[in-house]
Amino acid sequence: MMLKESGLIGLEVTYSTYASSEERDMKRLADKCGLCYSGGSDYHGKAKPDISIGKGLGKLFVPDEYLSKLKASM
Repeated sequence: MMLKESGLIGLEVTYSTYASSEERDMKRLADKCGLCYSGGSDYHGKAKPDISIGKGLGKLFVPDEYLSKLKASM
């Protein structure tokens, strides 16, 4: 069964450790599959003490519009 048919609405295109080329590839894949963009900091509480919620590592920035489009798709 296809994931989208099972309710998948987004793909994580923005992630702390993605190179610019990986982010572009993930966005192309999301567009091709008709999925919304999402992003994550990989925060897992005490399991990853060096990562703060919403900050991740490095230059992480997840645009607010990703959330707006995800909400609109639900």
